[in-house]
Amino acid sequence: MNSIKTLYFTIKKWLENKYISNGLYIIGFLALYIFYINPKVDFNKHSDKGIQFEQISLSQAIQKSKAENKPLFVDVYATWCGPCKRMKKFTFTDEKLGAYYNENFINISLDGETMEGRRFHNSFPFSAYPTVFIIAPNGEILLKEEGFSFAFSLLNKAKTL
Repeated sequence: MNSIKTLYFTIKKWLENKYISNGLYIIGFLALYIFYINPKVDFNKHSDKGIQFEQISLSQAIQKSKAENKPLFVDVYATWCGPCKRMKKFTFTDEKLGAYYNENFINISLDGETMEGRRFHNSFPFSAYPTVFIIAPNGEILLKEEGFSFAFSLLNKAKTL
């Protein structure tokens, strides 16, 4: 019990010192930035749970969408983009989202800064990363969402289509 009191008073004394307390806030912010805001993500590695992105080209995905009469879900990202990393790590790994999207859509993920990503941009313009699209087999855009999205939001929007 005595050691807990000592720890409490030590921390209290540190927080009264503006230099130390500012340093603690900076360390806390850096930890938040490193682990949540800008997590380390390998865009070539795919999760076993959540949305299963098919490893096919855009033209193959469009053909498959038409053949199976399923809408196409396209995630457009950039490897340097923090919100893209968070969606890859937290949103797309959601099991409920994955179950619905894997059953109802042809799912692909495109690096917007590759040649294929630029060709996609010419047909379906967007102004921010990440951007997700749901495109009907006839080419009509059913949903275009720019910026970070939570799993529950993407799931609710897809169910209303």
